[in-house]
Amino acid sequence: MTDALDELESLLPELPQALERRSLGESLARVARHLASLLEGANDATTLHQIERDFPELKSAIGGAFSAMKQRWRTEVAAEYRPFLSLGQLLAKIDHDSTLGARMVKLGEDANTSLNVTQTDQFKQVIATLIDTRARLESEKTSFTSDEEVDNFLSALAQNQAKLGSVTPDILRWLSEHDALDLFEVRPIG
Repeated sequence: MTDALDELESLLPELPQALERRSLGESLARVARHLASLLEGANDATTLHQIERDFPELKSAIGGAFSAMKQRWRTEVAAEYRPFLSLGQLLAKIDHDSTLGARMVKLGEDANTSLNVTQTDQFKQVIATLIDTRARLESEKTSFTSDEEVDNFLSALAQNQAKLGSVTPDILRWLSEHDALDLFEVRPIG
């Protein structure tokens, strides 16, 4: 019983995103069913004219699905891309010679800008580019830190989730070697 409760507790933070994905899936399914029902019997001019008359309803359903996708993307940007702004600024201060920090900041800015894209084809392209860039920068960050523990600490730090207890001797040594100790302050929570 305790194991089941522990598992449920660990899944609780994922609930809002799961509900958003479900809502988006339901919206897309409604659009697909409606379109399929319209096109199923489209074998003559009369039926095609009926589809044209029903188009505003279909357009509204597609618009609703697009809105749901944009809301899901807004959540993704807040959780997964905005932390690149602060992490990029930090890495730019740690290593002035590297462009990694500046490129991370640009990724965060570009992700924020993507929230204003209104054309579906443009939106799709922008998201694909951001996802590819993020993956590449994550890989470069891992190479830059050369230590999974440091990498995880910096990621937690960027998301404002790093705690003093997570600063291990290896992390402290890495920060010291990169003259980064003075870039941090310790403050109580609250």
